[in-house]
Amino acid sequence: MAGKIIADTLEHSTAGSIATNYVVEGSAKAWCSGDPNAGIYDSQSLNVSTLLDVATGQIDFSLTNAMTSTSACVHATAGSGSARSGQTEGAPWADTSTIQYQVFGSAGGNADAGYNFIAVFGSLA
Repeated sequence: MAGKIIADTLEHSTAGSIATNYVVEGSAKAWCSGDPNAGIYDSQSLNVSTLLDVATGQIDFSLTNAMTSTSACVHATAGSGSARSGQTEGAPWADTSTIQYQVFGSAGGNADAGYNFIAVFGSLA
C-alpha cells in the first residue's frame, strides 16, 4: 500500500517553519562526486548514473532521470590531489540527460582531474 503526505509547510519545534515548495524547488535534483577513470566515489551521487571521459579535461555526467530543460542551474568544480580545487568551465548541456564540462589546469589548457563534482538545481521531467 502506497502512502501520501500532503503538507504546505514543514515546522520544527525550535528552528521555525518553511514552505514545502522551498524544499521541492530548492533541493539539488542531481549531484555527484567522482572520477571518470575510477567511477563514482563510494556511491556519492544522486540521479547520476555514469561519468564518461570524453577527452582530456572533458567529462560527461549522465543523469538517471532527465531534467525538464537545459536551463537548470549547474554547479561544477574539479581538482586533483589533496587540494581538491581547480578551474572548471561552465557546465553546458548536451541534452536534458547529459551534462558536459571542461576542466582547465593552472597553465590554462584542458586537464584531467581526479575529483569532479556537480550539483544540478531545477525541475525534473
